[in-house]
Amino acid sequence: MSFLHPTYLWGLLGLLVPLIVHLLNKGEVKTIKVGSIQFLEAQETTQTKKLKLNEYLLLLLRTLLLGLLVLAISGPTMQSPMPREALTYFIEPSLLQNNRMKSLLESKPQASFRLFSTDFPSLDTDEIPNTRPNYWQLVQSLNDFPSDSIVIFSESRISGIRGIRPKMSPTINWVVMNQESTLDTIIGAYKTEEDVDLVRLLGDNSYTEIQKISLSANKNRSAQLLGDSLKLEENGKSSTVELWRKDTLGIGLFYDSDFSRDAQYMMAALEAVSTYAKHPMTIKAFKDEAESSVSDFDFLIWLKSDFPPKTDNNYIMFKQDSLSGQLISKGNKARSYFLTDRLSIANTLEGKLTESLLEIISPSPELTEKIASLDKRVLASEELVPLASERLMSDIEVKKSALEPWFWLLAIMVLVVERVLSKSRRQ
Repeated sequence: MSFLHPTYLWGLLGLLVPLIVHLLNKGEVKTIKVGSIQFLEAQETTQTKKLKLNEYLLLLLRTLLLGLLVLAISGPTMQSPMPREALTYFIEPSLLQNNRMKSLLESKPQASFRLFSTDFPSLDTDEIPNTRPNYWQLVQSLNDFPSDSIVIFSESRISGIRGIRPKMSPTINWVVMNQESTLDTIIGAYKTEEDVDLVRLLGDNSYTEIQKISLSANKNRSAQLLGDSLKLEENGKSSTVELWRKDTLGIGLFYDSDFSRDAQYMMAALEAVSTYAKHPMTIKAFKDEAESSVSDFDFLIWLKSDFPPKTDNNYIMFKQDSLSGQLISKGNKARSYFLTDRLSIANTLEGKLTESLLEIISPSPELTEKIASLDKRVLASEELVPLASERLMSDIEVKKSALEPWFWLLAIMVLVVERVLSKSRRQ
C-alpha cells in the first residue's frame, strides 16, 4: 500500500492524545477506612468492571477513529501489476486492405490485434487513420503497453521515420509488408519568367528522385494554362497539376553572442530546407548588427533577448515556453512563430526543427505534402527496430486502486459505534 500524501502520516502521532487524556482522567484513588467494615474482604463489583471495560473500549475506538482519519486524508492506494497480454499484433492502418494481412486476421481470430496509430485503437474502430504514422514516436508509447511480446506489421516507409532511434524494453518483432511499386509522375509546375518547369517525381522502394523538366524540352507534350493550374497532354493522355510561382525567397537570421550556437543549428536546418524544397532561397545571417535591413527579407528569424522590429512578413522569435510541447509554436499574431527552447543536437532532432521550418518557410507546402505522400522508399526491419534497454521494476505498469473511500466508510462506522457506546455507558 502506498500513499498519495504521505506527509499527513505525521498525524498518527496524535494517537497519543486519547491515551494521555485517559491517563490524566484516572486521578488518584483515596482509600477511606471505616472501623465497622475494616475486616471485610475487598471485592470489585460487576458494575465497576463494566465501567472499566467501557473506558478501555472507548479509548480503543477513539484511537482507531483518529488513526483511520489520518490514513484516509493521506490518500491510501493499493498497487497491483496490470494484466499483460502474452503477444499483441500492431497493424499499420494502410495494410488493412492487404490480402496477406486479411489472411492473417482470418487465421488468428482469438489473437490480440490493434492499429499501429495514435492511442492504438482496436481494429473495429469507426475512424481508420489515413495518414502515415510516426513509427518511432509510436514505438516509444509502446514502452508502457501491457504486453510481453509485440509484433508490428507496417509498410515501413521512410517518410514515417522522424527523430532519433528510441530505446525500449519490450521485445519487438518488426515485419515489413509492402508490394514492389514504381513511381513516375508530374506532381506540379513552377512558372518562371521564360518558361514553365515541371516537377517530376521518380522512385520505387529503394529511392526517390525529384527532377526539374523544362516544358519546352519535350516536343510531344503540350500545356494549357488554367489560372493556378496547368493542363498537360502527352501521347493522348491528359492530366492537370498545380502551378506555383517561383520567386527567390529571402531569409534573414539575426542573432547576438548569447545565441551563437543556436544560430549554427538554425543555419544548418535552413540549408536543409533550401535543398529539399527545390526552391531558390537567399539565407543571410547577421550577428550583433543593426536592424535596418530587416525589411529586405521575406522571412525573419530573430534570436535575441529583445523583441524583433515591426514587420508584415513571417518571423520566428525566441520565447521560452517549457509547457508548449513543440519546438516551434504558433505565435499570438498572424505570421508569427515562437522558438520555445534553446537549440541543441537532441531537441533539433526530437523537436523536428527542419520539418517545422519546412512547413513554415516552404513557398509551396503542397509540394512537400505530395512528395511525402508519394514517397515509396522502404527501410529494412533491422533499421526500424528500436535500441534495446532493460526493463526496470518502476517501468512495469501497475494498477492503482484508491482505498480512501473504504477508510472513510470504516471511520464512519467506528464513529457510530463509539457514540452509541459513549451514550449507553453507566457513569
